[in-house]
Amino acid sequence: MKAITITYGQHHVPTWNWAVLPGRHAGFTFWSVWSGAGTLSLGDVRYELSAGDFFFINYQKEVRGLQDGDNPMLVRYIDFALSDPEIANGWPEHRHLDQSQFMGELFERVRTAQKEEEFVRRQTWLQAVITEYLSVRSAATGNPYSEKIAKLCQTFQQHPERSYDIRLLARDFACTHDHLIRLFKRERGVTPYAYLQNIRLQTAKMLLRNSSNSVKEIAAASGFMSIYDFSRFFRQKTGMPPTAYRR
Repeated sequence: MKAITITYGQHHVPTWNWAVLPGRHAGFTFWSVWSGAGTLSLGDVRYELSAGDFFFINYQKEVRGLQDGDNPMLVRYIDFALSDPEIANGWPEHRHLDQSQFMGELFERVRTAQKEEEFVRRQTWLQAVITEYLSVRSAATGNPYSEKIAKLCQTFQQHPERSYDIRLLARDFACTHDHLIRLFKRERGVTPYAYLQNIRLQTAKMLLRNSSNSVKEIAAASGFMSIYDFSRFFRQKTGMPPTAYRR
């Protein structure tokens, strides 16, 4: 695969909306949601957006995007053109990544390579983004709890600041809290608590990198009652305090 152009961008604008008529945009876009909520329509298919949604947009269909004004999205995207566009035929238009930290690092490497005007490195990391995106499978079907667990994960992603009680969550599944933990781990590979803590860590990292919020505000937005608890957690997970990570 050879790219002709590669451009990284991101936005977090409360008044954002988007509309592109078919064929009016040259090339392709990998478009991703890292926080907030909204909708994206690709032709006749409408997606309810949340953190972890990734899209490959080829602009053969009308594109319309609108965000929730009370919960604006942080969007990161990579526009690119290929010397052989037909290579992208058949790529899926949507994937959802519950664990998107690795993809976030790849996007960050594309951004850094662009900042340093290194096109070859940009192409290398774009290829890595494509490989990761294509490796993600559609959501599993057949498990009667899959849809409920997916909705619970979406709630965690959209509201990491909330306090959750596993016993109360288990009532919605009509099972004991031990059973819910086993079901969740079978579906997602980790316990609900570990999953939520990872979402909180990703939220904190994203806010530290991309916002001017104070550490106290970021701690609250990430679900921590105090800066002390947040700083201890962040240091345990990353090996450095939040202020050092921001620098």
